[in-house]
Amino acid sequence: MDITFKVVTHTLDESELGHVYWFVPLDDVTPISATANWDGFTPLGSIARKFNWNTSLLKKAVEECNDKNQIAIINQVSPKLFLVPKTRGKGSADFLINDLLDALEETGTKVVNFTHYGFVQNKLPKDEVRTILVEMIKRENKKSLIEKIIIDIDARVHEEFKSIYINLMNIE
Repeated sequence: MDITFKVVTHTLDESELGHVYWFVPLDDVTPISATANWDGFTPLGSIARKFNWNTSLLKKAVEECNDKNQIAIINQVSPKLFLVPKTRGKGSADFLINDLLDALEETGTKVVNFTHYGFVQNKLPKDEVRTILVEMIKRENKKSLIEKIIIDIDARVHEEFKSIYINLMNIE
């Protein structure tokens, strides 16, 4: 499994207002992993606008995903969507990343666009990022059906994110 980073830049309006308007996908077929957050101009909302997804279906899926604190696989949209419950930088990141990686394996997903850090408000949740990267690196060293995870990273925190990854790779 290969882990790569895609730096995401935002307009001044997006950065100043804390609203995401645009989403640039890898293509029209690569499955997407996104945080189950529908409130306001969120990354999930920008993804839904890009692909013209059914918003009532997504709102219901987001609510259920967060209520159950489990990954939701949305096959009724294209590309396929893996919803991950909100953590708000606290809590169950290790459980959720493993739940996501298991869901990717079980569905035979070879490549995924991991969009969770493509727009970061305030500070990068370093502990959460470290936990997620550790779990990904563990899987990277095992036989996996997942060939590539492309992690969207907000340009404003790219260096900080990359530094965490490099430090972990030097430890492993």
